Amino acid sequence: MKGFNQGFAATIAVAFVINVQAMNLVREETRANEAAELFGLTGKGVVVAVLDRGIDWAHPDFINPDGTTRIKWMLDMSGQNLCNAGKPDPIEYSEADINAALSGGPALPFRDAVGHGTATAGTAAGNGRGMPDGRYKG
Repeated sequence: MKGFNQGFAATIAVAFVINVQAMNLVREETRANEAAELFGLTGKGVVVAVLDRGIDWAHPDFINPDGTTRIKWMLDMSGQNLCNAGKPDPIEYSEADINAALSGGPALPFRDAVGHGTATAGTAAGNGRGMPDGRYKG
């Protein structure tokens, strides 16, 4: 099992390096950093809605320096089954619900099973806290 864990950690490290290189290349090719610097764009005051498979509400890119969430609202429709007349109602989570969970309250049963919604939201509106140098801001 020890060899498996070391191999798994090495795989994660390689995947992380490849992802960072890809993110750097995307920012260079799109000239996103140059545009932000040239025009002084920050996105402050802009609200972004992401319709996806979920979000990691505890990800650092969606948390303010004071530990509160940057997410205003989440709607969980994962229990919806369009073929079932007795389908459950969607579950709504407010900013207050998320902040309560972040401050040690009960965790929210809301997740991003594959990471796509988190990546999409981070690209649009992440604050960069997911990386030590904060270089990948939405």
